[in-house]
Amino acid sequence: MSNTKKFDKVLVDGDLLIYAVAFATQRNIWHIYVDELLAYVGTDKREINEKFSEIEYTYEKYTYTQPPFAAIKTYDTILKGYAKRFKTNKIDVHLTGDTNFRNEIAISRPYKGTREAPKPNNYAVLKEYAIKNGAIVSENEEADDVLSYLSCNNYDVVVVTIDKDAINTPSYIYNNKQDKLIYVSEEDANKNFWSQVITGDTVDNIPGLPNVGKVWVEENLCGLSSYQELEQAVGLAYACHPDIDDPEAYLTEQATLLWMRRKPGERWRIGRE
Repeated sequence: MSNTKKFDKVLVDGDLLIYAVAFATQRNIWHIYVDELLAYVGTDKREINEKFSEIEYTYEKYTYTQPPFAAIKTYDTILKGYAKRFKTNKIDVHLTGDTNFRNEIAISRPYKGTREAPKPNNYAVLKEYAIKNGAIVSENEEADDVLSYLSCNNYDVVVVTIDKDAINTPSYIYNNKQDKLIYVSEEDANKNFWSQVITGDTVDNIPGLPNVGKVWVEENLCGLSSYQELEQAVGLAYACHPDIDDPEAYLTEQATLLWMRRKPGERWRIGRE
C-alpha cells in the first residue's frame, strides 16, 4: 500500500482477524482412492473435483492444525504490522460478545441463520488469548457496531476490516485483504446503507425488499444525495410493494438489522436526523 497516512488509533475487527488467523493455521488434506487404491493426495478440493470429475472415487479427509503458539505469533505479528503501517501504538481489538439485540429484531428470518460452518481449530484458544491481552468484548451488540460509532466521522482513526457493512459508516477503513485504505464520506455511507436496505444481506440472512435489487438501486438512488431523500425513495418502494403487508414494520425490521450504530445504544428509526 503506497499510503502512509498516520492515525491516532487503529480499531481492529477482531472477529474477522481471529477467524482468518485460525483458518490460516490449519489445512485440509484429501486422500483420493480409485478402486480402493490411493490415487491422489491434495489440499484443493476444487482441483480434486476437476481432476476426478469423470472418475468414481472415495476419499478420506485429514485436518492438520499448527500448534496454538503459531496462531498467537501470527496474531501478534499482524497487530504490530498495523502499528508500524499507521504510525501509532494505540491498537484496540474488538470482539462480538454472546448477546446481540438483532436476534430479537429479526422476525422475517433468523439473524445470521445461514451460518453453520464450524470455527477453525485454533479459534477458541486464539480468542481467549486476545481477550487476556486487552481485546474488548461487546455487550448486546456486535463488534461492528462499536467500531462504527467509535469511527463515525472521526477521520483520525482507522478501522481494519473486510466486512462490507463497514462502508455504511462515514470513516476511514483499511481493507487488509486488498491492502486498500478507503475513505467513506457521510453521503457515501448513507447511500450504501439505503442500497442495502433494498438488496438485503444474504450473508447475514437479511432479505431486504423481495425481488428488488441492484438495478432498482442504480435507477432510483444514484441521483440522490441526502439521507432524507434516500429514506423517502426507499420508504416509497416498501410502501408500494405488493407482497408487504405492513411496510412500516417490515422497513423498520430490515433497516434496524442493517444499521451500523453511529452512536452508542442507538437504534434505527424512521425519520432519524
